[in-house]
Amino acid sequence: MKGRYFLFPMLDGWTNVFQVARQAHDRHQGAEVRHHRPGWSGTLPAGVTEYKSPDSMVWILGRIYSTGTAQDYKEVHRAAGTRSR
Repeated sequence: MKGRYFLFPMLDGWTNVFQVARQAHDRHQGAEVRHHRPGWSGTLPAGVTEYKSPDSMVWILGRIYSTGTAQDYKEVHRAAGTRSR
């Protein structure tokens, strides 16, 4: 995210927030996270943050800071891995 403020609340199927990925948790460039449903068992690679979902449905609502200019929108979309419209 190149130092941008971001917030990714994760909600269960009943819209209860069970975890939030945010700038403060991304201590290094390229942080990786994995969320999984109840009952999953396995081993995550080193350096991957685990988020346990309370049920099998998860909503992720992403918010990334932008200055509101056309150029900055392009930068935000690039950082998020999405296409600009």
